[in-house]
Amino acid sequence: MDNSSIKVNLQKSVMFGSFALGIMPFLLPVYGVRIGGNAETIGGLFSVVGLVNLVIQPLVGREVDHFGRRKFFVVSFLVYAISMVLYSFASTMPLLYVARVLQGIGGSFMWTAAYAIIGDITDRDNQGKSIGRVQGVRSTGRLYGAILGFIILGYFPLLTGWSVLFKVYACLLLYAGYIAYKYIPETVPKKEPKGTNDVTHTSTHFRKLLVVVFIGSLSTSMLSPLLMIFLQDRFTTHVGSLATAYLPAALIYAYLSVRMGRLSDKYNRIRLILVGLLTSGIVSLGFPNSPSIIVVSVLWAVESIGAVIATPAEVSLVTDMTGANIRGTAYGQYLATVSIGTVIGPLLGGWLYDRYNHSLPFYINGLLMILDGFVAVLLLRNYGSSTGEQPTASAE
Repeated sequence: MDNSSIKVNLQKSVMFGSFALGIMPFLLPVYGVRIGGNAETIGGLFSVVGLVNLVIQPLVGREVDHFGRRKFFVVSFLVYAISMVLYSFASTMPLLYVARVLQGIGGSFMWTAAYAIIGDITDRDNQGKSIGRVQGVRSTGRLYGAILGFIILGYFPLLTGWSVLFKVYACLLLYAGYIAYKYIPETVPKKEPKGTNDVTHTSTHFRKLLVVVFIGSLSTSMLSPLLMIFLQDRFTTHVGSLATAYLPAALIYAYLSVRMGRLSDKYNRIRLILVGLLTSGIVSLGFPNSPSIIVVSVLWAVESIGAVIATPAEVSLVTDMTGANIRGTAYGQYLATVSIGTVIGPLLGGWLYDRYNHSLPFYINGLLMILDGFVAVLLLRNYGSSTGEQPTASAE
């Protein structure tokens, strides 16, 4: 099977496997409040996924290099499907937490393997485009899944619709697993001699990149559970109105990721990270003073543009700084670093929101994002010149 076919099938499986993820930031806070949760316990639902990833991601990364990408990619969808079944029966916060743990395991398997597969079969000049495409189909799946969720929730009361919806998601995940099993071969390259391109252990630049990744993850994840809680507290609890605020950002993630990934192949990746982080940070400062839900929707959309500018460039740098023989390990370290932020961020954001005021998490997020952009430029300014590599590649 040629590399183009592998990419197409990987994108299909990722898209169907991502249906449930699009509605999570919207529905988990709404559903959690309905069954008795508050900002802190709902924030914990977001943090627990990061905690699971943090614990197992480095191990998964090493094993993906040792045993191969395909096994972990296929199994990820089975674990995801089991978690969706548990979601469908979850009527208490503890059971939601169990489902989230399994979801975290599935995500650790899937994204470590998926990024490694893309790195294996894509030349460096097209890394950003390929990563952007995978992130784009993930966002497309999230969008379609959210639309499907809103349709089902429009026909059923929230508790019944929740149960039906997650059973449908479980079926779609099993289909994604079938595609992965049937059409994606093993792509792990032959082992390179020990020490060859082993830059994840020796490169100062890679470790500096992880600092940037951690700050960005911590900052972004602070708001993951809070935006919907903020909208409900400030404006409305009507599901349709909340969906109206959410969908523009979802559309941007779905349709701009590929285009922004191409930019990271053509232009300096570090500068794109700066632009993306500054955009998201400045916009975040405006959330607390928004006079209407429409203004929040516009700001959310602009913040999403910043995210899709920065993320493909950031992920592409991981491949740039990594030897093929330890690519899974490198992505395991990268995703584990992301997970540290996603453990701390939601809990910190929920605590600040409940204990101090509703505006503080948004201001802290904005300032951290702006700071992180300049930290990226400062720490990585010599990348390329001191290594003999280039931080960007020319587009085809």
